[in-house]
Amino acid sequence: MKETTLTNSMRAALSKKGQYCRVENAVSKGMPDVNFFRRGKEHWIEAKIVRGQRVSFEASQITWMKTRIRHGGEVIVFIRKENEMWVLKASKIVDRMVYVTSHMKPHLELHQVRDLHDFYTKKPMDWEGVLDFLKSY
Repeated sequence: MKETTLTNSMRAALSKKGQYCRVENAVSKGMPDVNFFRRGKEHWIEAKIVRGQRVSFEASQITWMKTRIRHGGEVIVFIRKENEMWVLKASKIVDRMVYVTSHMKPHLELHQVRDLHDFYTKKPMDWEGVLDFLKSY
């Protein structure tokens, strides 16, 4: 599965409920993939796909998330593996990233995602549950 498959399914579900904007930004490295605005609240969302038993991030993405969190904001991470999806607040995971060598991207192991998630769903995805989670924080 590709990240675009996840962002396309997010767009199909979320654009009916608010303003969904896929962000392609070469100006600000590490900026999340999606900006979603609903009921007066803005959400920055990073979309990730599990590869093997890992979810990899770019160092610039971790830096962007940490900066946002330091200034009182939040980033939500949607992580998908085949028919399952986990939703997590970045504030719960940015300091738990695994850095094995300087050549390896920071990552989370799948067991960490399963332990730390804020919301979980299986196909067919519970997008109403996702929206409930988004309005809860």
